[in-house]
Formats: sequence, C-alpha cells, structure tokens
Amino acid sequence: MGINYAAVGAKIRGFRRRNGLSQAELSELVGCCPAYISHIERGKKIMSMETLVSLANALQVSTDELLADSLEYPPAAFHHAFAPVVADCSSYERQFLLRVISEIKRALREGTAG
Repeated sequence: MGINYAAVGAKIRGFRRRNGLSQAELSELVGCCPAYISHIERGKKIMSMETLVSLANALQVSTDELLADSLEYPPAAFHHAFAPVVADCSSYERQFLLRVISEIKRALREGTAG
C-alpha cells in the first residue's frame, strides 16, 4: 500500500481549518510558502519527513493521524479520532454506540465473506 497524498493533504486541510489557520499562517509555522501548503493539501507535492513532522507539530496532531488513510493498521489514529466523539456521551450512549458499531462490523464481514 502506498501513500495516498491526496488523503494526507485533505487531512492537513481539515486540521488546519479546525485550528482556524489560513494556509499563510500554517506556512509561517512550518517555515515554507503558502503555495507549498496549497500543493500539499491538494496532494500535488510530496513533502519531506521533516515537513510532515513540522505540519503535525503545527497542527497539534500525530503523524499517524495525518497518515491514517495510508496505514494498513492505524489503531492509534483511530482511537485518537474516536475518543472525542464519545467523550461527552453518557454510559447509555456509549453502550448503544458500541452495539451499533458491533452490528455494523458484523454486517460488513458477512457482506464480504461471500
């Protein structure tokens, strides 16, 4: 499995927007030009490892979160993304969500087993 640069770029864009940053502001934090951020977000440029780490630090996320769509086994990124979704849920809501997710998982596996 290769790196899906468009998906990585989309994640970067999403986290940038979530943090209320413009491309110019993010580029200043990372030490590059805004056009480069634009190319990265559209999956048009391949960034260095140093740039990936700088982006993760500037966006206050892990590199796993940025690369999650390109990883075969991204459990840490999944848990990090899922935790805030259920953080404010009641015990009942968590149990209900767990049952729903379990049923969806079962249905997915039954659908692909044939």
